[in-house]
Amino acid sequence: MDAGRRFGFRKLGRIDVCDPAGPGFDGPDTPLSILDPKLAARNVQCIHTSLLGTTRRSCHQNWNMGNCGLRQRERAFTNEFRAVPKPLECFSLRSSANPVNIRMGYFTDIEKGATGDLFAETTESFPYNKISV
Repeated sequence: MDAGRRFGFRKLGRIDVCDPAGPGFDGPDTPLSILDPKLAARNVQCIHTSLLGTTRRSCHQNWNMGNCGLRQRERAFTNEFRAVPKPLECFSLRSSANPVNIRMGYFTDIEKGATGDLFAETTESFPYNKISV
């Protein structure tokens, strides 16, 4: 995302990132911790899958995969995932108001205007995504 900011604030149309870096970026004493990822492009979609990435949820869309974005299941990106209502066990200050059925990833439904924290369930076996009927 730093490359997008260096290119010019919001000059890029969209950036999709998986597990943005946490170490060296999250601490209060690091210069990069004050940068807003939303300035890197007109839309920045961050996909959080584990505790290894940043704890910040400050992108336009913050997808929290599996267990509140703390642990994903296998093959979370080879299948289509859609937003579900925020699970009760997940904490969020920016939970999207009506996210149901918004797609995650390259084919995201940005035009539907969802912003904030989005949640997608994953499973341990094929097809790895839970599709609501």
